[in-house]
Amino acid sequence: MKDFLNNIWTMIQNLFSPENIESIKNFLMSFTLKEYMVILVIYLILLWIGLVAFVFKDITNRTNNIFIQIVSLFLVTFCTPLWFPLYFIIRPWKTLLEQYYTEDDIEEVDEITGEIKDLYCEKCWQHLSAAHLYCPHCWTNQEKPCLKCKNQIRTDWDICPFCWVDQEKYAELLAKAEALKEKVEEVKVEEKVETKVESEEEVKEETK
Repeated sequence: MKDFLNNIWTMIQNLFSPENIESIKNFLMSFTLKEYMVILVIYLILLWIGLVAFVFKDITNRTNNIFIQIVSLFLVTFCTPLWFPLYFIIRPWKTLLEQYYTEDDIEEVDEITGEIKDLYCEKCWQHLSAAHLYCPHCWTNQEKPCLKCKNQIRTDWDICPFCWVDQEKYAELLAKAEALKEKVEEVKVEEKVETKVESEEEVKEETK
């Protein structure tokens, strides 16, 4: 370890030796003021394009409101860099996915009556909060893997927010597929039995 640190220190000393510093100074002095201005302009253009791309990706992940998206992109595009710091203030604080899991699920509201739904554990039927991942009474997991994409979702959710598959309908499809698979296996077994019986009968006839 000591040798390694000594080697690092030697490299640093060599890097900042008077000869290297003089070479760097001569290299920088070889550029004219006009060339420095061109480099600066290119840097600012690349920085501007990067900011616009960042805002586009960020705002589309935070809101589906087309007006807000267009206004944010317009202001960042034509008012950079003055508008960019303000963008972090006026943009929605949470992404669409975060809003789905927090704001929409802290209290589950009935769409028809507008009343807050009561959540209960499917095992012990004790009252739960929407934020509970486990039942505090019987310690039952309140999440389940999606039947299609296998992401963890709440047991009382009918549709997976990741792949938008209806869990009940997909379960029916899986059950039908499993039943069809069993029928195919039964047919294969029956065919094998019939083939075996036919071969045995042929052997008996040949022996006669």
